[in-house]
Amino acid sequence: MTSLIITSFFVAAILLGNVYGGSRPRKICMRLNSAVESVEIEENVELELLETLNEPNRTVGKGKRGRNRNERNEEIRLLNDRLKRFEERVEKIHWEIRMDVNDKYFGIEKKMNQMNERILTLAFKYDQMRMEILKAVGKCAVEYLGRCFYSHVHLERDVDFDDGRALCEADGAKAANIYSKQHLIDVMADVRPKTPASTYVWTGLQAYNKTGEVFLNDGKPAPYVKWWSSGFPGPGGYAVYLDVFFEATPITYQGMGNTTPTWKIHGVVCEI
Repeated sequence: MTSLIITSFFVAAILLGNVYGGSRPRKICMRLNSAVESVEIEENVELELLETLNEPNRTVGKGKRGRNRNERNEEIRLLNDRLKRFEERVEKIHWEIRMDVNDKYFGIEKKMNQMNERILTLAFKYDQMRMEILKAVGKCAVEYLGRCFYSHVHLERDVDFDDGRALCEADGAKAANIYSKQHLIDVMADVRPKTPASTYVWTGLQAYNKTGEVFLNDGKPAPYVKWWSSGFPGPGGYAVYLDVFFEATPITYQGMGNTTPTWKIHGVVCEI
């Protein structure tokens, strides 16, 4: 039984070596190796004494006269004391291994939690700095859901759908999605003062008139759609634009429309 316990400690020490490395597991193995050698000696002595008890007439140890039963009992008692001390040493090593594993595990867990906190903090600071930089260069007129939105608006209607996407991509951005009613209002407020009359600007949305579905620039369903007229989506094409009045109110006839991507309009709303 004791040998099985020691074997399990060897396995634990080897596993510690594989996981943590360093000299600590090797020291534990060396200590266990000495303990195993000791217990083997103890077991051999114990077997010899048991054989002696089973054979009362057999002499034990050196000397022709042998030992009397009291001497044998005293030797057994001493042996039991030695075995008890050995079991205490084994138990101590056992607890040292467990404590070593627990300390290292909780230490690693603590470091991982600290690292995750630092990553989140750095990510937040990065987003803040990114927003400030984009605002400083005029690329964050509208901030929404952690993204920046701005518009390229020309006085002439000289921008088709592909031209609009190219204008955004030149800035490292994409033609913009619209995510909510308030977002639409904020984006139109950025576009409105850039021309003296009503303005048409491309978005990154695409419409399928057969089903009436509208999709974002990444292919996901659009969470919000507001057509400027009940006739949309029309059969003209998939490219979605915004119809923005030079006056903010009423908003009833302002919003989205769809048409052919070759249609020339004033510009595009970008998202970065």
